[in-house]
Amino acid sequence: MRWSPCPPHTGKLGTPFAPPEPALRTAMLALATLSLSLTLLTGCLERAPAPPPVPSYPDLPVPPPPAPAPARTAEARLQLSAHRVPAGAPTVVVHSPEGLDPTRVDLVIYLHGWESCARRVVATGPVACTNGGPRAAGQGLALQHDLAGTNSVLVVPQLPWLARSGAPGRFNEPGFFQAWRRELVAEVLGPELGVPGPEVPGRTVLVAHSGGYNTALAILRGNGGAEISGIVLLDALYGGQDTFGDWLLAAGDRRLASLYTPHPGTTSRSLQLLARAGPTVGGRLLVAPTAAAHGEVPARELSTTLRWLDLAARVGAP
Repeated sequence: MRWSPCPPHTGKLGTPFAPPEPALRTAMLALATLSLSLTLLTGCLERAPAPPPVPSYPDLPVPPPPAPAPARTAEARLQLSAHRVPAGAPTVVVHSPEGLDPTRVDLVIYLHGWESCARRVVATGPVACTNGGPRAAGQGLALQHDLAGTNSVLVVPQLPWLARSGAPGRFNEPGFFQAWRRELVAEVLGPELGVPGPEVPGRTVLVAHSGGYNTALAILRGNGGAEISGIVLLDALYGGQDTFGDWLLAAGDRRLASLYTPHPGTTSRSLQLLARAGPTVGGRLLVAPTAAAHGEVPARELSTTLRWLDLAARVGAP
């Protein structure tokens, strides 16, 4: 058989196929090169080693918040005492609530009435005024103080020892109150509660029951009035209403409360105080009757009046 060369390829019958133009050839060559590059890159990616796994760590426990400072009651026999106190008994009792912030603490100084002792004022259950002495029911004012929710410390100085007397003793001396308070901070509030000294970082208020009003008056008259921002008289306004009124009117940031029972002495003087200072000071003076019996007024009214004084609130308190 004899072979002959193939006829030229045609796109159409009888029409020779023309080679592509130079620009088209260049584009086709670039496309082929890109396809080859992608093929090689894909192969490289497929053959590349996998990245190392990210290490996992167990969840670390979150440390709990610090526990609030516990409630505490401390006793002391200060060198400066307004009255003679028998051995085995404190000259001052101090109580702090749970969660107290000592860096901004206020002082609530409670001035008790007749025939009482500092331990009995604070305690809830039976307590002996002297070590080993007979026990008697406490007034429970530490609990009532804590219920107020204030960031304050209850301070109870011993006034006339179990006596039918409201004599202020050395609190009558000019400057004694200030010196006594500095010793209180240095010897008790600082070491026991962490209160920074030498002065109290917050405010100081007086709460007087019954015959304790005499000591409150003595503190005001002995140049201690400037140190006091609030006064509460719990059926205690048996006299001195002009002095208390003058103290209230002397500064616009002070507060004064007088609660009275049907006793004619405290009722009439409380109303006189209201008539004299009420129109000027407005809401900074609280004069109101209480339904509690004379001896029960502190336990019934302390927490309410402390809140009215607008002392700093304790964090976490109800």
